[in-house]
Formats: sequence, structure tokens, C-alpha cells
Amino acid sequence: DWWRLYVEDGDDAWYGANGVPIRGGAPGASKYLGSEADLVLSWRPNEHMKVAVGGAQFFDGGFVRDTGAGNDAFWFYVRVQVWF
Repeated sequence: DWWRLYVEDGDDAWYGANGVPIRGGAPGASKYLGSEADLVLSWRPNEHMKVAVGGAQFFDGGFVRDTGAGNDAFWFYVRVQVWF
């Protein structure tokens, strides 16, 4: 997947999933938060288990650079689901 992320208003903040601000906005700041590329590979070894391996790369946008130090980020995960 490829995502382009925006804030509602450059004067507002960038909020996390829990509703807490991650970074405050600034007057005249860009609304463009950044882009994210996601890759997930899934495998079902049997009918009761699913394994997923994924990674994402976030490329900071104008909002991040306009409101402080900018920095891209990468994360990786492994998820195992088991059904009984």
C-alpha cells in the first residue's frame, strides 16, 4: 500500500490513535504530513494459524518539517494469529 497523509489544518496538531497530540501545528504549516509505503506478506501454515511479516517506511512531509526536526521512520513487525 501507498498512503499520503494530511492533517486537517496546519495550525492544529498531528494526533496519535489514542487522541494525544504527537506534534503541535504552527501558523502557516503545510497540511501534508507525509507518505507511507507498507508491505505485508502473509502465510497460512494450517487452518488454525496465520503468520504475517510486515514493514513500513514513513517519509516525512511539509507539516513535519515546518513544525520541528524532520525525520523518516522505518518499522518492522511479525504477527502470529492462532484460532482454537
